[in-house]
Amino acid sequence: MTVSGPLTVKKLDLYVLRTFVPLLLGSTAVAWFILVMQLLWRFVGDIVGKGVDTWVLLKLMFYSAMTVAPMALVLGVLLAGLMTFGNLSERMELLSMKTAGIPFTRIMRPLLGLSILLAGGLYWFQNDWMITSQVRFWQYYFSIKNKSPELAIPEGSFTQDIPGYSIYITRKDPKTKTLYDLMIYDHSEGPQNATIVLADSGYLYSVNDGQEMVLEAYHGESFRNLRPSESSDYGGNVQRPFLREQFSSKEVIMHFDDSLYMVDEGALSSQFVGKNARQLRAYVDSLTVVRDSMAQVNRELIRATAARPVMQGDAHSVARSSREALIEEMAPVAGVAPGAAVGGAVGHAVAKESAKEAETPAPTRRDLDADLRALGYSQLQTIYNAATQKLNADVSSYYFNNMDQEETESLIRKNDFEFWRKYTYPVAVIVFFLIGAPLGALIRKGGIGVPFIVAIFCFIVFYILETTGVKMVNESRWILWSGIWLPNMVLFPAGLLLTYLATQDSMRFNVDIIVNSFHHFMGIEPVRKVGAVAAEGVPDYALATRDIDRADELADRFIHQSSVGYFGFFTRPTQQHLQRELAKALDDIVDNLGRGEDILLVHRLSGYPDLEELANVRKPRERWLRIALMILFPLGLLVYAYYQIRYIAFRRECKHVRDNNNKVRGEIARITEHRKSN
Repeated sequence: MTVSGPLTVKKLDLYVLRTFVPLLLGSTAVAWFILVMQLLWRFVGDIVGKGVDTWVLLKLMFYSAMTVAPMALVLGVLLAGLMTFGNLSERMELLSMKTAGIPFTRIMRPLLGLSILLAGGLYWFQNDWMITSQVRFWQYYFSIKNKSPELAIPEGSFTQDIPGYSIYITRKDPKTKTLYDLMIYDHSEGPQNATIVLADSGYLYSVNDGQEMVLEAYHGESFRNLRPSESSDYGGNVQRPFLREQFSSKEVIMHFDDSLYMVDEGALSSQFVGKNARQLRAYVDSLTVVRDSMAQVNRELIRATAARPVMQGDAHSVARSSREALIEEMAPVAGVAPGAAVGGAVGHAVAKESAKEAETPAPTRRDLDADLRALGYSQLQTIYNAATQKLNADVSSYYFNNMDQEETESLIRKNDFEFWRKYTYPVAVIVFFLIGAPLGALIRKGGIGVPFIVAIFCFIVFYILETTGVKMVNESRWILWSGIWLPNMVLFPAGLLLTYLATQDSMRFNVDIIVNSFHHFMGIEPVRKVGAVAAEGVPDYALATRDIDRADELADRFIHQSSVGYFGFFTRPTQQHLQRELAKALDDIVDNLGRGEDILLVHRLSGYPDLEELANVRKPRERWLRIALMILFPLGLLVYAYYQIRYIAFRRECKHVRDNNNKVRGEIARITEHRKSN
């Protein structure tokens, strides 16, 4: 016993692994293919029709596959866990293992160890080889995108893909490659000799093996600056000559090499997609120092330009020095000598205040305004304009510094996101296994159908949580690590809960129970079982015929009966006698004819629905409660909708009853004729 026990458990581990690994490879391959197609579909407009070599496209697909490999592995583990334990439960193998005394967590243990190994391998892959793949993918993508600019011109915005030209179009026709409402700025000869071309429509194509681009423009006009290129003085309001040309057709030749030139790999490697975890962490720390320095500069700028409170004892000297400093600073602008700024009217006001310094209170803003009003109007206006310009310059400086700080903050978020993703996806492999394995044991369905649907649902939840976390971080509502770890923080407790339910053999997620409950809610009753218990006696075919006629009559009356309205459903008692009489009539028919031994007749009887439960209309018996539900319209509408669902289902079953009655009549006639002939 002591030897056979461990050997049996090892064989069990090998069996579970042999069951799991092929499903893991297959599900990962399927998820991988779907994700690669989804990624390429996002960029299909920038790739297709560029005349790129097949080998280059295959490389692009390969590197794109490496880019989505982490998510494919996560989905593969989830789907493989669902299918493995779903198959074991459906074939009763999991029940046999539990009956032998092996707990569910022990059955999961080898697969959990494999998932941990896969998570470690995924981290190594993301931190090493995937970096090169991401850089190569974006290198090939941008190179292919820039190969044929006529296909990459966006609608509604300027593009500068062709050096020396800025092109704007309102819309384009992908089939005919026609460009509409063209605007071309030709600054290939410098900004002094710029040419502007406006046209209603045109075509852009390459000639001379892609060495030149030709723009055929129709129905437009062009403007060309005739000022000599050596003159660069644009000051003043001097009118400059230009050439205006109206045309019905015009060709603009642009020098451009259409060959596939690879984007510099070094430039992409310096981005966040080309760094490992250690490099990302160091780069984020450096950017954080830069951001804090920018914030300190902005604070100093605000502190230097804004009014600051002063201590009470020092208020007099600060206010006086500030007033004199302002006058001295603005005096040269107004044409007053700096040394004489306190002379004249202003100096007289200052001296007068200085003589009474001991007995007068501290100067206020009103004193400064009085000193400024002592100046002339032109000097005062000049000082105000200079102060306004200085304030606008400070505001602009703060604005641009703030923009630089926001760009730095955005760059920090991108690099920090990439850093944490190298850890979140490996952890997601373990979390999704903890969800897939127990959930497969709970739903008790193998194959590819139900597990695939459940896996898609789990992935949608993961995607929504990840998108929500990223959005909250970008809006600065959450700290960064909480947003990127949100899916794992939510799904990990769910995986532990599912594991606990699987160890307790819970039936809450059994697919059959869920489907039967849904059918019951929708009024889809199960097939009636006839002949399960042998009944004594001989069937009375004459009584059965009368009961069938009675059932036909009741079914016809219910079908032609109008449905109760919303207010009538709550205010009047519901008449259920037709439903109950029909249900009782069918039970009598089945009980009577079910005593016979004719197999065909018994088979026809199983076609009768079981209407006993469907005949009950579920609503409160108390009138006051019904009135309350009617007034609470949203809640009352749900109750009334449930009634309508069951009403429509009962009408549908009534039609089935009439059809089945005709079949049962035929079987009774056949049996009666057979007895007469004998």
